[in-house]
Amino acid sequence: MMAAERENFDDQPSQVVNNYNEFKTPTFAEVYSNEGGQVALQSLDYKGVSVQPGKIEGKVIYANDSKLASDKVVFVFAKVEFSEVKFWHYLTPASSVVVLFHLKNGGYYWEELKESVSGPRQVVFHGSPVREIQFRCNNMSSFFVLDNFELNQVSPPGPN
Repeated sequence: MMAAERENFDDQPSQVVNNYNEFKTPTFAEVYSNEGGQVALQSLDYKGVSVQPGKIEGKVIYANDSKLASDKVVFVFAKVEFSEVKFWHYLTPASSVVVLFHLKNGGYYWEELKESVSGPRQVVFHGSPVREIQFRCNNMSSFFVLDNFELNQVSPPGPN
C-alpha cells in the first residue's frame, strides 16, 4: 500500500529566495538555492510561462541561475522518505540540469533532465527511499520550472 502526498504549490504564498534563504511547504521541509542562484514560488504568469493543465499550472517553482558560471544547486528536502517521486519540469534547455535523488542508504541516483522547451516532461523515480532532491545547473543561463510533485511512500508488506 502506498501513501501519497501531492504538492502543486497553489496554496502557498508567493516568495523569492536566494543565498541559502529558504521557504517551506507542507510537503517540503526546506526549499533553497545556493549563493547566486534564485528560487521563486510564483504564479505561472510571473515569467510569462503558458499553462499546461495537470502538469505546469497555477503557482510553480522557478529555478534560475544568472550569476554563476559553475554548478548551482537547488535543494528540495522532503520531510519524510519516499520510494516514488514524480514531478513535471518545463523550459529546461538540453544538457543543462541534472536531478540527484539522495537515498536513505547514503547513495544517490541521478538523471539529466531532458529538454523541455517545447513542452513539459515528467520525471519518475521509483526505488530506494529518497530523503532529498537536488537540481544542479550546468550553465549560468539555466532557467527551469517545476510543478506537480507526487511523492509516494511504500509501506512494507504486512504479515501473510
